[in-house]
Amino acid sequence: MAKNLEDAQMLIGSGIHIPTRTIRLSGDVEADLYDTLMCGMLLLESKVEPITIELSTEGGDIYHGLAIYDRIVASPCEVTIAVSGKAWSAGSIILQAADHRTMYQHSVVMIHDGEENVVGSPDTRRAWSKHGDVTAEQMYAIYAKASGRPASYWRKKCKADSIFTAEQALEQGLADSII
Repeated sequence: MAKNLEDAQMLIGSGIHIPTRTIRLSGDVEADLYDTLMCGMLLLESKVEPITIELSTEGGDIYHGLAIYDRIVASPCEVTIAVSGKAWSAGSIILQAADHRTMYQHSVVMIHDGEENVVGSPDTRRAWSKHGDVTAEQMYAIYAKASGRPASYWRKKCKADSIFTAEQALEQGLADSII
């Protein structure tokens, strides 16, 4: 009993459960979520064995989302991501990094172009707008690679929020299976 309690406390406290090789990523996509992933991956990659990431997020910062995506793709371990609840916005990009993308039956994926709130001179706003276009194209390329559909398809889907049930995400090529 004490061992099970210790295991539960480890998962609750850090989001990393060593016995099951599971990392829990929940909350906003930002620096703390990236740090949880990095700690978990560095710890679990000491053995090249499968890793599971339980993902539930409303999204957040695209740059942290892309950093998490890149880190998962670079892992020497086979990675399964299981969406429980939601993988919205940057979370939908993170999902695409997995070798196996699964969703619980009542989970939802949402994709969109996101938004930037930039202040400054007109030249500064134009520079960030141009950079935002580059980042959006990276996002469409990620969806295209993962789904087999062209980037132009995803560009149209991202003009407004596109919300997919688990079944719809499977049909769109954004997930591989439903739990």
